[in-house]
Amino acid sequence: MIDSVGGKILWRLPVLGQLLTNNADEPIDEIIAYWYPSHQSLLATRGTEITKLNFELRQDLIDYAIIHRVDGQNPPIVG
Repeated sequence: MIDSVGGKILWRLPVLGQLLTNNADEPIDEIIAYWYPSHQSLLATRGTEITKLNFELRQDLIDYAIIHRVDGQNPPIVG
């Protein structure tokens, strides 16, 4: 999905042995960060077939998700 507009996954960390929660009723399934070359490229993903499929799959798999928009100036460096 993000490849179609020139974006890339910067980092991803698995949850190993510690349940992450926003509160008791909202366990977090995953934390993932995406980088897009511009805000316009993020908006360009809307309506594409891969995005539609992605949201259909995520709707079936993810109970709770939050999108945070950040400037991306200092992403974490893993390994």
